[in-house]
Amino acid sequence: MLTKPFYLQLGVTIAASFSFLSFGAVRSWSSPAVPSLLSNNVINQSEVAMISSLSPLGAIPGALLAGPCMDKFGRRSTLLGISLPWVATFVILSFAETVEIFYVTRLLLGLFMGIATPVAQIYISECVDAKLRSAFGSITSLAHAVGILSCYILGSFLPWDQLSMVLGVFPALLFVGMFFAPPSPTWLISRSRISDAKKHLKALTGKDPNEVNLENLLPTNQDNSIGAEHKLLQIIQKPNLKILGISVVTMIFQQFSGINSIIFHTVLIFDLTDAGVSSKISTIIVGITLLVFTVVATIVVGRYGRRILLMTSGFIMFLSTLFLSLFFYFKEWIVSDFGFLPVLCLIIYIAAFSVGYNNVPFLLMGELFPKNIKNIYSSFSMMMHISCSFLIVYSFPVLIQVVGPSVLFLMYAVVNLIGVPIIYFILPETKGKTLDEIENMFRNRRGESSTYV
Repeated sequence: MLTKPFYLQLGVTIAASFSFLSFGAVRSWSSPAVPSLLSNNVINQSEVAMISSLSPLGAIPGALLAGPCMDKFGRRSTLLGISLPWVATFVILSFAETVEIFYVTRLLLGLFMGIATPVAQIYISECVDAKLRSAFGSITSLAHAVGILSCYILGSFLPWDQLSMVLGVFPALLFVGMFFAPPSPTWLISRSRISDAKKHLKALTGKDPNEVNLENLLPTNQDNSIGAEHKLLQIIQKPNLKILGISVVTMIFQQFSGINSIIFHTVLIFDLTDAGVSSKISTIIVGITLLVFTVVATIVVGRYGRRILLMTSGFIMFLSTLFLSLFFYFKEWIVSDFGFLPVLCLIIYIAAFSVGYNNVPFLLMGELFPKNIKNIYSSFSMMMHISCSFLIVYSFPVLIQVVGPSVLFLMYAVVNLIGVPIIYFILPETKGKTLDEIENMFRNRRGESSTYV
């Protein structure tokens, strides 16, 4: 029987996931908007790479700000505070008349994206029961997919300025959702607001306040009292850096799989195939695939381990990008008979990405990091994720001209293949474990006794 705490945890997850809805819109905006901008002579071809990639670039300082913001102001207040400026930036973008305004607004959209992503993921992990964390945590990926698909569909019939205006609705939903959401009990403990923490834990768990165990949250509180010097020692401790390294590696493989080249430049890729298939329709098909298989991922991520999902996802993406590379290499001879192949390859690629690399790296970010340095590590991991995203998005139009699509997709295929054995050897399984059990698992692996020091 579903209980009131279940619905509250679901509501909290949906509210925070509006940040990922907005993230998806920012991420996919350039795919329909850039062709519209070019056709109306608003920008020229030399400005495409910069306009497309500035949102990932702006997200780098955003990711660095996420940790201090969520530590000082709280997870809920941080998401609430950036939502209205996020709306305003979309509105300003819709009225842009100079390339400088495009640059500034795209940077700001990326800034908010970089702040919101780690904050929302950590907020959900701290408010949701361990048994529901996998399924509910995947709702963020579902919201992200809805944001991308919505942008693709709207962009197929709206010009860039109207598209930008409509997309401002998404962060407005974030404001409404977080306005009614409770603060994170973990953060309340860190601020020594014990009575408030018990009240919200009671609502989230359904337990009597006196039965609520705050022990699992105490390391965060203790960490605030031990000072910056001790926290620095924890951050640079070799075993903890290994944990950070695992998260960073999964983020790197996620980005260098080529995903953002496809999401940001879907229309361009289909135009390059010369296959006679409508690029707008094909782009919407890719968006639908992302949404459908993200729903599938919410089911399978709770049934299968994180490691097997990443390995399977990576291997199928390897095959998809390999065949896409072969299509471009033999395009002159086979395009008339195999014009469907690029669409099929990208559908399979997106399906594989959706059930593995789309959400598992973000779940790991909420699961692997020790509670007392989670904010800092999460910000750094997201910074690496976004830095790689910027490199991939910016380099795509350049590499298409320099090496051609065949070599470029072959490069992505090689990265996807290399990632399979690396993930197998470095990633421990965290499925079904509480955050405290995961910390204990790493302590045992390191031969430590009781606490992070």
